Amino acid sequence: MINKKGLSGIITVVIIIGIALVAMGVVWYVLSDVLEEQTDNIAFSEKCLDVNVRATSVDCSNPALCSVTLNRKSGGDEIAGVKLVFKNNSDAASDPWGVLGNIEPLQTVTETDVDSGIANATVVEVNAYFEDEASNEKICSQTKTYEFG
Repeated sequence: MINKKGLSGIITVVIIIGIALVAMGVVWYVLSDVLEEQTDNIAFSEKCLDVNVRATSVDCSNPALCSVTLNRKSGGDEIAGVKLVFKNNSDAASDPWGVLGNIEPLQTVTETDVDSGIANATVVEVNAYFEDEASNEKICSQTKTYEFG
């Protein structure tokens, strides 16, 4: 008789199935994280579609400090605040200025002592934002622009 050494066919099949299950587990772990993150982004994007906050008046007669009146249209969830970015004719832009707190639907608020951060500002861009469970700001991509001066 010939002395045969090696793995039997059954053990080989069991090892291949085990490797396949481990590989599927790793792929599922990676995909589930990506899908969960994208689901959160879609939820915030949907919330942003329902929120409409616009600047209705801007007074930058004092070059250092502006007064901005914001109006929110009806609809949407509670927001964490808005970000204001000022621009001038030479396309210089300020750092975002945060207006904290919810603006209720159909409410108008005036924010005074807003530092535009640039000289001769002529445009303000308004973006609402929400906060996630970890208090990270999720800024809406919809920008409302108001030209003045």
